[in-house]
Amino acid sequence: MKIAFTQKEYARLLEMSYLAMWVAGSHDENSPAVRRYAELEQKLLAAATPMGCADYVEGDAESGDPLSPSAKLEELDSPATKAIDAFEDAAFWDGLAERLAERDYSREILKTPLPLNMSDDARHEHLAKRVGELEEKYWAEFQKSGIDNLLVLFGTDRHS
Repeated sequence: MKIAFTQKEYARLLEMSYLAMWVAGSHDENSPAVRRYAELEQKLLAAATPMGCADYVEGDAESGDPLSPSAKLEELDSPATKAIDAFEDAAFWDGLAERLAERDYSREILKTPLPLNMSDDARHEHLAKRVGELEEKYWAEFQKSGIDNLLVLFGTDRHS
């Protein structure tokens, strides 16, 4: 199978590859996910120069050393960096709201347990509904104030 790309399309493909490798290796550069995609990334980087995208790659394909994405992909205003920043921002707020809501729900259930005769489906429905309500509460606060009103009490158990 052959597929044709314009220079612009190939540049975007390199950006996509960079994003994929960033996701796969953002916490562990030696993860199985990175190893899984590294060979394909090398093929894409090796073809960058013939495709008119030499400024997206560092290294020499002839040397046999691994190629790497160039600093152009990591510039603050690059589309890839903007996508990563947006992803990290969304993941932070989503994760924070979700974790705080789950924590609050757990505390509520400790204080006021659900009836013992409640079915598993009803329990799950109650959990999903209440955690969703709590998440919405946190989202409203975060949209209004960011982290300005977030307080961490180190070494103090204030929920009991």
